Amino acid sequence: MVAAMSRRPWILRPTLILAAGLVAACGDDASSGDPDAGTGAADASAVDGGGETSDGGGGTDAGGETSDAGAEDAGLAGSDASADPDAGMPPEPCGEPGETRAVPCGSCGLASQRCGEDGLWEEPGACLGEGECAPGSVETEATPYCGERARICDEACSWRAWTETVPGTGACDPGETRMVEADCGPDGQREQTCSDACDWESSGPCVDLCGGTARMTPADATEICIPAGAFVRGGPRVYATPVGEVRVSAYYIDKYPVTNERYADCVSAGACEVPLIGAALHEDPSRARYPVQGVSRAQAETFCAWDGRRLPTEAEWEKAARGPAPREQPFLWDGPDYDCALLYSGLCGYEQEDGVIPDEIDDLPGTRSYYGTEMMVGGGVEFTSDHWLDTYYSDPSSYDDPAGPASGTSFVLRGMTRRYEPIFGDPDETRFAVYYRRGVGGTGGVPAGVIRCARTP
Repeated sequence: MVAAMSRRPWILRPTLILAAGLVAACGDDASSGDPDAGTGAADASAVDGGGETSDGGGGTDAGGETSDAGAEDAGLAGSDASADPDAGMPPEPCGEPGETRAVPCGSCGLASQRCGEDGLWEEPGACLGEGECAPGSVETEATPYCGERARICDEACSWRAWTETVPGTGACDPGETRMVEADCGPDGQREQTCSDACDWESSGPCVDLCGGTARMTPADATEICIPAGAFVRGGPRVYATPVGEVRVSAYYIDKYPVTNERYADCVSAGACEVPLIGAALHEDPSRARYPVQGVSRAQAETFCAWDGRRLPTEAEWEKAARGPAPREQPFLWDGPDYDCALLYSGLCGYEQEDGVIPDEIDDLPGTRSYYGTEMMVGGGVEFTSDHWLDTYYSDPSSYDDPAGPASGTSFVLRGMTRRYEPIFGDPDETRFAVYYRRGVGGTGGVPAGVIRCARTP
């Protein structure tokens, strides 16, 4: 059977029995008040009476406070009246050997206890059915933005609902990181890390949006960072449809077309050959800052490789010219219409000497694109790395870092000179649009062919 739990009975300790025996043995002397009558017990009348204390005991002072010595004289030396009465007790007697009972344990749990053959309760067994927590205990945890909440354990050993104790007023969660412009300027970013106090702190050097550093010298070899992301590709011509957003990874691209001076360095190094067309233009000292022209696609590839870079893909070229999605403007500038004040071309009455690019690389500020590249239209026609295919935009694989068709007999040219020359039945202004594209075959030089290189970070 299971017996109900009860507290163990009080047991008269040996020290109390001994003290009682000593009082009985003293008889009348114990109450006579004679300080010589006992061996340390205080006279009862001295405790109640007045200011005198016995010679042998601590007695009391005039205010009646009992001293430690008086407590010992009362026969309670070595005991603590306020101690747990169960402390140091021998095993509790029980009734019939083999009977069991349930005793409380842990956090609102119960353990089985058995009556031993010696008539004493044995140690309890495993504690079962414990609750979630100990009554009165408190648990706290952090909440977002350096906040805090707490909950308390009730008498049934169950957690109560959480209560917000500290509102989360920080700017971030500790350990988070982000890239921000901070003090790096519009073309740079710095990593910031969220501190333990939930504040953003700078934790890295300034880097540009491409994750590296653009070349800035010499000035005519400046690179522009084109961050990763989507741009709107195409326009309302059959070879530029369907129009759609295309994702391109980060890259660097030349701010200007390659100059005669830069190309001459490659020729001097023995890595490049003079342009196939217009060698005299290339060698004219007065044209050092004009775009090198008349090169073939192979010569363009060779120069970019010598310079540690490559030709841009067709998608990279168009994104650098147009800007990020959702920009859909057809020209280098904002707005849907051609603007002669920004690019004075054959559409506006300009007459250009046949085959000669008339401007230095920074003479056409109106052609500056969203990202800061210049002369992508109005200088010459620029080589890309893509093979030509007029239906390529319909290929589903051409929407994520497209590299062009795998093969072909011609390559894509982008951009246009300032000359006006209708072609393919397009409207006049189409040739100056950022979506305008054409293919060129063969291995010969292109009279207005210029070079612009790109680089993967």
